[in-house]
Amino acid sequence: EITVQGGRPLYGTEFTIPTDRIVAGTYLFATVATGGCTLLEHAPVMQLDATIRVAEKMGAVCHICSEGLFIQAPERPKAVEIISTAPYPGFPTDLQSMALVTATLADGMTVIRENIFENRFRIVDELMKMGANIQMMNAGCARIDGVERLKGTTMTARELRGGAALLIAATAAKGKSTISGCKYIYRGYERIENDLRELGARIAGV
Repeated sequence: EITVQGGRPLYGTEFTIPTDRIVAGTYLFATVATGGCTLLEHAPVMQLDATIRVAEKMGAVCHICSEGLFIQAPERPKAVEIISTAPYPGFPTDLQSMALVTATLADGMTVIRENIFENRFRIVDELMKMGANIQMMNAGCARIDGVERLKGTTMTARELRGGAALLIAATAAKGKSTISGCKYIYRGYERIENDLRELGARIAGV
């Protein structure tokens, strides 16, 4: 709740627009899903507490430093017993799809509960085409039994966050993947394909 009392004169100032916690969280889970190390410069670590905790449960080593957030991924993600979305400062629903993709590659079983929005599991069918083992318990809960490797396939992005999650799945998969519907992804990410290329992904035609 925000209360605004008007009537005072306004004047100029300087303001630094903060970095996006969902974009940072997307790259955090991309690192955990694919392996390796990433430095997220100027990551809003104070807003990423719940996200970092989930990544650490998955085996990532997350180090907050003056430059931002340094992530060292495990050889293979670990399963997390339950991941539940919640209003801020809880685990964000906008990162649920990214956690879902990472859980498909984890060693063991993960349960994800979506408590905020409907239709957050729209990428399940696409992930199952890649070889993921996902069982929908109900409309808001999925059980994921991790597999060692996803395989490339042709997929369609139908919404913003799910589309970004499919990009993560494609970078982690063996073989070539083609994703259509990228206009949804570009609504929330600026030059995401270039960022992933700089991290070693081979992406063309976007």
